[in-house]
Amino acid sequence: MKPVIRDSGGFVAGLLFLSVGLGAIGIASGYRVGSALHMGPGYFPVVVGVLLVLVGAASVVRALSVTVVGGERVALRPVLVIGAAVAVFALSIDRIGLVPTVFISALLACMAGSKPAVLESCVIAAVLSVMAAGIFHYGLKLPFSLF
Repeated sequence: MKPVIRDSGGFVAGLLFLSVGLGAIGIASGYRVGSALHMGPGYFPVVVGVLLVLVGAASVVRALSVTVVGGERVALRPVLVIGAAVAVFALSIDRIGLVPTVFISALLACMAGSKPAVLESCVIAAVLSVMAAGIFHYGLKLPFSLF
C-alpha cells in the first residue's frame, strides 16, 4: 500500500524539523557531550536535536494519517509583524539597550493580533522589559546594557 500525504503542510514542517534536528546532532557529534550533571559543549545541541527529530517524526506520521478538511490560509500580518519584531530585536539590542529593545519588540509582537489593544500592549511590553532586565542583566549578569 502506497502512503498518502494527507496534510502537505504538516509533512513539510515535519521534514524541516527532522532535517534541522539531524543537522544539529551531526554538528554536535564532534563535541564532547558529557552528562546531565557535567554538560559538555555538545550536550545542549544534541538534546535539542533529538527533541526536534521527535517532533518532526510525529508531524510526518500525523501528516500521513490525518485528513485535513479544507486548507487554511496563512495570515500574512502576524508572520510579517512577528518577523519584524525579531529583526528589530536583533538590530537594536546593541544600539539602544535591553529595556527599550524588549519594549519595542514586545509592542510589535502584540500588534500581530487581529484587534490589538494599545494600552494592554504597552503594559505587556513594560512588564516584559522589567522581567528581561531582572533576569538577564541582574540575575544572569549577561553583558547587555540596559539603555
